Amino acid sequence: MDKGKFEVRSTFFIVMEKIELNLETFIHHPEKYINDNYNPEKYTNEKEITFEKKIVDLGLKLCKQIANGLLFLWENNVVHRDIKLNNILVLKQAKHYTPVICDFGLSKVVDSNKKCMVNDIGSQIHTAPEILKVFSGSAQVNTDFSKQPSWELGVICFEICSGGNLPFDPYDPTKSLPDIDFTVMRKKGYPKELEVLISELLQQHSSDRM
Repeated sequence: MDKGKFEVRSTFFIVMEKIELNLETFIHHPEKYINDNYNPEKYTNEKEITFEKKIVDLGLKLCKQIANGLLFLWENNVVHRDIKLNNILVLKQAKHYTPVICDFGLSKVVDSNKKCMVNDIGSQIHTAPEILKVFSGSAQVNTDFSKQPSWELGVICFEICSGGNLPFDPYDPTKSLPDIDFTVMRKKGYPKELEVLISELLQQHSSDRM
């Protein structure tokens, strides 16, 4: 069967190619997957590129591609609701690595106000605080998802760039966030601009969030 999409009555199916590697495994063990001949276009002498520089360059590209994927869903009024490292696959083709968002089992179509009725959530770690606070777990709640993609992207980018670390306590993601510790990212050589972006994406109050 070709990959794509089709509908049977009220059920919507998405058929995707099989990809063995997910983003969680990839960022925890990059040395197993990054080709020694990986050569970013902006560098002319591969011998001068350290392994960490390869990681940083690829991390930035992955963040940008995932942002584009979330934007595409958002522009089509779809919220994934379970974005996490395990639900992003990594397709390796020669020297190129492409993140592929998968597992749309909890996804919803939002209305013109970016709201939809839900009675469950996906990963709490990647769910925006305002959604966790209104979620009851029993009755359906008309929930505003307008800033959920921003939160998801902020968490995912931090995880990618810090080697799998989280920007907050995973056991209490609803509490007030302390200043995010970017020490690991700085040691790896990620740009200051990315720190600013992640900080703006992870604002506790949705009105302050990018």
